[in-house]
Amino acid sequence: MADQKPVIEKIKLNPFKLLVQSWQRYRKDFVRLWLTAVVASVPASILRLTGQSGTVDLSYIGSMAGIFMLIALLLVVLERETNARQSLVALYNQASGSFLRYLGLSIIEAVIAVPLIVSFVLLVLALGVQFSFWPAIVVAAAVGLGFFAYIFTRFSLSPYFLLDSNITVWRSLRSSWRMTKKRFWKILGGYVVILLIVITISSGTVQLLNMVPLFRQNDFVNAIISGLLASLLLPFLLVYVGKIYDRVAAR
Repeated sequence: MADQKPVIEKIKLNPFKLLVQSWQRYRKDFVRLWLTAVVASVPASILRLTGQSGTVDLSYIGSMAGIFMLIALLLVVLERETNARQSLVALYNQASGSFLRYLGLSIIEAVIAVPLIVSFVLLVLALGVQFSFWPAIVVAAAVGLGFFAYIFTRFSLSPYFLLDSNITVWRSLRSSWRMTKKRFWKILGGYVVILLIVITISSGTVQLLNMVPLFRQNDFVNAIISGLLASLLLPFLLVYVGKIYDRVAAR
């Protein structure tokens, strides 16, 4: 039996109200979110810095740890108030069961994200330097940026559908596409706001730490700081997107 088309209702996705609600959830579950992230984010940063050691690709291991961390964090974000809270070990255990599906979804999202980033960088560079093909490059980059931003935004809730409903990659992509219909601009606006906040905080922190010789000259310390920053900012970002998911999925 074919799936019924969802009724598209108007929902409020005020980015600033979402920020307040996200901060309240983040503050309430801070220790749980931070511990879930830090046990993987700091080691992953160090392993990526170390690179290869003999026949073992440590950076690859760090990337795998990062994926496990993302799944575990999403499971925490998706926890309902009425559900019993799982232990940290149980969360990572559950994450292992969803690893392959999440990895497949991550590859699909990366295929979309890479040209999105390339289009953005190309547009910035083209606007800064004029040359003979300047108008064509600007138009092509702008079109590419708009196209891939649209696709990425429409699929952005897929990880939440994948883990919350325990469904296949294809069904999670389809659910995200359907439930973001006619809500693109509201959702994109929310993403722009939260990304600007996260980028400002992270870059500002890095700039301040670079003023201290110990941090500026020690790659190992920098790797630890990067991991700690990720363990603080990434959970908030996921909680924010989770608030969008809650409002969209409830309709």
